[in-house]
Amino acid sequence: MLLGKVHVQLRFRHNGAVLDYRASRVAAANLATELVQHGVEVRVDEDVDDALADLPFAELWSS
Repeated sequence: MLLGKVHVQLRFRHNGAVLDYRASRVAAANLATELVQHGVEVRVDEDVDDALADLPFAELWSS
């Protein structure tokens, strides 16, 4: 497990796209709060590893 990081999965209902990233807990929580309001299913869990890409522009969700 990467310290301080979580796995974030974004599932877009309208086209079925699923994206997986790693992010800080704060960024993941802020992202989830916003995106669920727009119909995106967001799952955050501890299943994080080096193979996951970092959440793009994570700094925008970190404060």
